[in-house]
Amino acid sequence: MQLVWKILSAIGLLTLLLLGMQYLNTNHSIYKAVVKAEKDSNSLTHEAQRAARFLRMDLEKGGIHLCSEKLDRANELSIDIIQLCREYNENIITDPGHVNIFPASKIPKRLHHLVSPIYRNLPGASKGSIGSRDNIKEKGFRLATESSTLQGFLQCVPDAEVRKVAYVQGNSVPHANLEVLDKLIATRHEFAQLMGYKSYAEFALHSTMGRSPEVVISFLLEMSKVVRPKADQEFEAIQNFKRENSGDPNGELEPWDEAYFTWLMKYATYKLDSSVIASYFPLRQCIEGLKVLVESLFGVTFHGVPLAPGESWHPDVMKIVLHHPTEANLGYLYLDLKSRKGKHPICAHFTIRGGRRVSETEYQLPVFKLHHIK
Repeated sequence: MQLVWKILSAIGLLTLLLLGMQYLNTNHSIYKAVVKAEKDSNSLTHEAQRAARFLRMDLEKGGIHLCSEKLDRANELSIDIIQLCREYNENIITDPGHVNIFPASKIPKRLHHLVSPIYRNLPGASKGSIGSRDNIKEKGFRLATESSTLQGFLQCVPDAEVRKVAYVQGNSVPHANLEVLDKLIATRHEFAQLMGYKSYAEFALHSTMGRSPEVVISFLLEMSKVVRPKADQEFEAIQNFKRENSGDPNGELEPWDEAYFTWLMKYATYKLDSSVIASYFPLRQCIEGLKVLVESLFGVTFHGVPLAPGESWHPDVMKIVLHHPTEANLGYLYLDLKSRKGKHPICAHFTIRGGRRVSETEYQLPVFKLHHIK
């Protein structure tokens, strides 16, 4: 529960930051200064010209170039979109869903760290028969069906019915987000049309390499033609493997089967055991290997640096500095790579502080965090 409140507090803070950015993105003084700087290109370096152009485009994504009435509505819709996105994320955190699995023997011991023990009265149990067999409780397990837990669970559970129940539940919650998504789609659509686009997809893609939904769809269809034969071949191989191992010659490969039988097939074919493979790649050795790759690819090195008192949120965290032989230090990276109880259950990277020039002689180095959980 403490972790949930920490995450919700972070989401609330992020929302405030986004609202602050929304205010800056609709500041006409900033917009006019950027437009003026872009037009006065003779006095700017090529890099500064690009920065001015992209900054103007970012500001116009918020509708700052619209008339006053439309800009006010665009601001309202932008704030609604931020709030709906926050509500969507909060629902996932506060209501990840769960399934109760009985008996406990259905869950392999190697997965007990993913579940919590629960108990129920056996059928026909009598509350008044103290000491009798009727008062014995049956042990089971509760699985929280959040995505990071569910992925590993589906890969390793041999019971098909347990996989099905967990998969369906994990892809059905939180129910409150159905309404949130409907509102978010409608709000984004209105915002896109206010900005002069037919759809939000068109608005989101117009300044990217994709350029338009039509270009993206065309690319995906072309890619599908290339990879579909191989995908069909692999699907058939996994389905045949399931039929051979389940004893059902007509069994279909269900969505909750794919991860399990893919893993089982790899193990049977190549004798791959992830725990054995992992023993050849201890964390320290992986970091040393990463050093070699970084230096060979980019000509830079990195090494660990001491943490100041109170700088780290956990003793497992490491701090490294990226160093260039002629440009000195380039930035810092916190590595939070070890699994522990209560750790936020995602693999991600976060920008803690961006790099920027603070004066003619001083440059603020960027700081990032790499977050991993087993």
